[in-house]
Amino acid sequence: MLNKNFDVFRAKKMICASRTIMNFLVLSAIFVGFWYLVFWLGVISDEAAMHSARAVFDPIAHFFYPNIDDLIIYRNTGFCLFCSIIPWVVFNCILDRFEQVVLNIQRLIEEDEMRKLNELTMKEQMVQYDVIKNYSICLSLDYDSNTGVSAQNRQFLNKMVFDKISNAFKNQTKYLGSTKISTSDVLIVTSSDFSKYDLIYDTIMQSLAKIKKDLEAKNNLKLIPSITTDAFCNDDIKLNEVRKSHFEIQSFNFKNRSMSSAMFAKKYRHLNQKKYIGIPIGEYAYFKNNKTDTYELNVVQKNLTVALSKM
Repeated sequence: MLNKNFDVFRAKKMICASRTIMNFLVLSAIFVGFWYLVFWLGVISDEAAMHSARAVFDPIAHFFYPNIDDLIIYRNTGFCLFCSIIPWVVFNCILDRFEQVVLNIQRLIEEDEMRKLNELTMKEQMVQYDVIKNYSICLSLDYDSNTGVSAQNRQFLNKMVFDKISNAFKNQTKYLGSTKISTSDVLIVTSSDFSKYDLIYDTIMQSLAKIKKDLEAKNNLKLIPSITTDAFCNDDIKLNEVRKSHFEIQSFNFKNRSMSSAMFAKKYRHLNQKKYIGIPIGEYAYFKNNKTDTYELNVVQKNLTVALSKM
């Protein structure tokens, strides 16, 4: 590739030098030809007065016409110099074509270099994104009621909601194999198939929308869900860590929202998925037991209860 670039550079330099020489010769021919015609007009008007200047004009004139001694030799030389421009114009056209070929070669070389650079960049990005292997969706529920919700009722409601969502997944055979569901005081869905994220998230939302409608119609309470999505480089996802991170994020006053981590958004965006990309809101620090955890977050849905009511 270096040799090709050097050859193109050398060819462009040669074209530039040739064009400079050619322009000089053309201008010189026009200039000298003009003075030969002027001299010819002067000689035919007063040959004696112009006799001393003939020594200057004769060498070139006799070079073109060695067998002519008549005064017309100066006119013919002038016309000959003007006509000599024609081959130079032809040469200029050839030079233009050659220059275009050189420019095309240069363009192809640059495109090839850019293609190789893009391929290298793509490979580096693929390595960067390939290390992100799994993701989790964590759902927790809260309830608002005029009479309050006891811990026992909360546990019963959570189990009822989570069981219905789990059954919704069991009815979808396309999720089997890559999706796992775990329930406790939260529902956690884990998967290695990022391409099915939208389908999995939609299933959760559609199930929640139906449950929320039925629950609020039959009971004097309001369902308030919160969702966090995270991604992981390791194959072994620790569910207790997912749960811990979920509630730490909720402590930033993000209840009733759907949030995602920057790592998940990075992989999600790379796969050219946009539906739940979210809006970056920066980093949040969580302090506990003299330790600090930092979360870089995106807001996917700002108000889940409103989003569910519209479904």
